[in-house]
Amino acid sequence: MSQATSTIFQSFNHRLKILHYAGVSYHPSGQDHVGTSSVRYEVGVFAAGQEQAAACGHFVHVYVDVATRRPVPLPVPLKIILEQLK
Repeated sequence: MSQATSTIFQSFNHRLKILHYAGVSYHPSGQDHVGTSSVRYEVGVFAAGQEQAAACGHFVHVYVDVATRRPVPLPVPLKIILEQLK
């Protein structure tokens, strides 16, 4: 039986304001797309105490077979959790 792992396939960031590392908070806004072997998550970055995002972006996780590095279907427990987050 092969094992699967997630790998970050793509990430994107659109900076709207200048930020300093201290006092930054990250707010996931959920999954944007759930595919057969991948999930795209949306995220916002906020300066402490601010309601307007200083940056926004996304990242895509692709699940791959550990040995072959080929895409595999999302693990069933993950799909259940993602369905609940919609």
